[in-house]
Order: sequence, then structure tokens, then C-alpha cells
Amino acid sequence: MPMVATLASVAALLRAEAERIARKAADDIHRELPGYASIGRDDLAGSAWLNVARGMSSLEEGEAPRDVPDGEARRTTRRRIRQGMAIEDIIRAYRISLNAIHDRFIEVARERSLPAESTLRGSTLLWEVGDWFVADAVKEYRTHAVSEVVRRSVEEVDVLRTLLSGSSVDPTLRPRVRALGMDPDRDHHVVLGHPTSGSREQWAADLARYGSTPGAAALVAEISGRTAALVTRIPREIAGRGVLAVGPAAPLRDLGTSAVAAEHILALVPGEIPGLHDPSTVSWRLAIPVTPLATRLLRRRYVEPLMDEGDFGVILLDTVQAHLEHDRVVRATARALVIHQNTLRHRLARFEELTGCSLESTNTIVELSWVLATRRDTGTLDVRPGITGEERPLP
Repeated sequence: MPMVATLASVAALLRAEAERIARKAADDIHRELPGYASIGRDDLAGSAWLNVARGMSSLEEGEAPRDVPDGEARRTTRRRIRQGMAIEDIIRAYRISLNAIHDRFIEVARERSLPAESTLRGSTLLWEVGDWFVADAVKEYRTHAVSEVVRRSVEEVDVLRTLLSGSSVDPTLRPRVRALGMDPDRDHHVVLGHPTSGSREQWAADLARYGSTPGAAALVAEISGRTAALVTRIPREIAGRGVLAVGPAAPLRDLGTSAVAAEHILALVPGEIPGLHDPSTVSWRLAIPVTPLATRLLRRRYVEPLMDEGDFGVILLDTVQAHLEHDRVVRATARALVIHQNTLRHRLARFEELTGCSLESTNTIVELSWVLATRRDTGTLDVRPGITGEERPLP
């Protein structure tokens, strides 16, 4: 009486053909997935052989594999990711391999007259093996994706800090810059700033988008509570949604200079008013942060005499600032402040009396413009943060 075929006996026959099935699967993968061309046939056949073995074990045991924390599916997926394969191609390659196994299973089942019920059960088991692999592959990919995001974020901050510090460009830095999508041979602007509306995440994403050019991605990271970036294109599109302080374009080795300029610009401009500011818009004010002695001397001359006046001292300084902003035209200044022209004249005279200066003097206008540029805001006598530099005693 002939022996009745079983799933186990069919599985044993397929095990004997494992190498041939694996090589057919490798050839099918190379033919259908161009992205796998860089992976050798022996490497693919080795993975396919493991797939055959896993499928046959499931047929023999009558159940699909269980989830294993670091099992075959995850190890294979991890290796393919390191080889540059996309998760979609990894899953597709496994499906192709499984098709080769499944097709041969059906052929042998027919040749050996495997009962229809057993054939259906075997076919179902093989597809369950496929579902198991896909589930584990996706889990591994997600783990890798999270790890890669964290790794890249740390790398972006480290590279950005190094370049902004003005340190000499180490030979190992260029490949790291390239790996982040930047072009180390292009000049970059240092951009510092923050959004005045919307989320910081969207601001950073738009800064990266509009600050990039083909082949030269922008590098954006959060450093010391603000957004810093290296861009090959000035992102003017987002100037209406935040403050952008843009340093001059410079090669990698000189980005420290661009960073210093951007720092000074950011210290000079109002933090709550959106706009794009660069050396051409800030002009002579760039000298203020690097000349703290002059700032302290001028504040002593024009601000300290007002302090004993209390709130009226602040009003006087606001009035003088508005007067200069309106080119010292009395009618325009009075209209802007919503006061009578005589009230304006009285305030200006009182300012001259307290400070001992003449608002008709060109020297006074220059010095006042300097000291007013250091104000934190109207309505206060405080200096803007980052303006005075290191405090040293006056001679």
C-alpha cells in the first residue's frame, strides 16, 4: 500500500531542494527589484535558504513562527537597511522568495498527491510565515528609523556647533557634512532666529526647505534655545513669520565669522517684530556689539541723566527716539506721538537741559542714534541683551 503524503513528508522533499529553490528566488529578486542589484547572488541565496528552512519548519510543526525579539526576520531586515534597501523593497523581496517556495510546494503537493485539505493548510501556513516576516520587518524598521532620527539629530547639532565655533575644519568634518546632504565646497550663510507666529517645528522645517538648493541641503538645529542654520539660499519666504538674522556668505572654514555677524545682528533687532536682517540692513549698527566701551560712555551721557526723572525720563527718551525716526520733523513726530507740537518742543528742550546736549548738533544725533539702537524696547531705559559685551570698568 503506497504511503500517504503528509505536510511533513512534502516539507522533507522541499528541504532537499532548498539550495535550488533559494537560487531561483535570488534570481527572481534580481530580475524584479533593480535596487537589489548591489547585493550579491550568494548573499540573496543565503537569505532565501533561511526562508525555505523557516517555511519547512512551519509545515512540519503545523504553525507559523512566533515573535522573537531579535530573530531571523529582524536580523535580515537590519542587514538590508544597512545595505541601503528601502523597507518596501525588503518586504517585496521576501514576498518574491516566498512565492518561489510556495510555487514549488504546490508542485510537489500535486506530484505526491497531498490531500487537498493538507495542501490548503500548507499554503495557508506559508502565507502566515510571510505575515510573520512582514510584521517583524516593520518593527525592526521602525526601531531603526527612530534610532536613525535620534542619531542624525545629534550629528546635526554637533556639526553645526563645530562650524559655528570657528574651529579649523578637520579633514573628518567634510565627509560628515556631505553625509548630511550639504555641499562642503559651497559658501553658506549662518542664520539665527526664531518664529514670531506658528510653531518652532514648522519654522525649522520651512527654514530647511527654503534655505536649501539642489545638491546643497540646509542644516538646521536648535542650539541654546534658538534656531540656527547653515543655508546656501536666504529663506526670504519665511521672513514674515519670524526674526531672521543672516550672516555673510562664507566657506566652511570661515563660518565662525558669519556666525559672529549673525549674533550681533540678532542682538540689535527687535525680537518680537518679524523681518529679515543682514549686514546691509543693520549697517553701522554692527559696530555696537563689538564696542561696549562706547555704548557705556554714551549711556552715561544720554540715559543716566534721565533716571532720576522716573517714568518721565522714559517718556523723554521715547520722544527723542520718535523725533529721530521722523527725521526731526516736529509736525510728523507730534502726529506720531499724538501730542501737541508745543508739548513735543517742551519735551525736547527738557531732554537737552538734563543731558547738556543740543539736538541740533550732528555729533549728538550720531551718538543718540547709537545709544538708542541699544535699547531693549521703547518704554524702558534698559539695554538690549547681548549689546554691551563683557563688562569692564570705565577708565
